[in-house]
Amino acid sequence: PAGVRVGDHPIDQRPVPLALAALDELPVRVDAHPGHPEILRRLDHVRRAEVDVDADRATDEFGDVLFALVNYARFKGINPDEALERTNRRFQARFQHMEAAIQADATEGGKSMAEMSLKELDAYWDQAKSALSSAPSK
Repeated sequence: PAGVRVGDHPIDQRPVPLALAALDELPVRVDAHPGHPEILRRLDHVRRAEVDVDADRATDEFGDVLFALVNYARFKGINPDEALERTNRRFQARFQHMEAAIQADATEGGKSMAEMSLKELDAYWDQAKSALSSAPSK
């Protein structure tokens, strides 16, 4: 808002995820949202920074990607904290399902998780994802 200085806005006193959500308190211009092309451009910056083995630059660029995603979510009426929390819950449920399936198979002579290749783990992950896909994410 007009007249707000750095350090005076609630965004400056919040942990990072909540600080990003504090953008909701700032005015939104519909014609100024970052949108899909901006997110892709920023992802390309991250990719190039990683290729250059510049961890500091990659970190800055990745922060720009997160900022653009949160701003786009805000434009679309999506709560970014809720979206991330739902993703974390889905990941945890899928991983637990995958672990249980691997343990059940290992009991019958199959490999342990530590012995599996990435391809084998991906197959279990896809199985868990499919099995839990009909479950609500809330």
